[in-house]
Amino acid sequence: MARLTVKHLAERHGVSRAIIYVWVEERRFPVLRVGAKGRRGRILIDEDEFVQFLNSQLVAAGAVQPTGPLVHIQPKR
Repeated sequence: MARLTVKHLAERHGVSRAIIYVWVEERRFPVLRVGAKGRRGRILIDEDEFVQFLNSQLVAAGAVQPTGPLVHIQPKR
């Protein structure tokens, strides 16, 4: 149960720091805030929880299902 910073998680799992911060604000997984909020504080995330979250976001590969003919939308003039 290693708690890592956003920077370290991003580097280890190939995810941008920006998207991790978005997920933190959306409360997608539990975090530990140490110190003040903002630049003086630090966000620590349990790596196991993060990996579990990433795995829950996987989309299975498969054949693309046709949705019907494409319709072009023309702007009204």
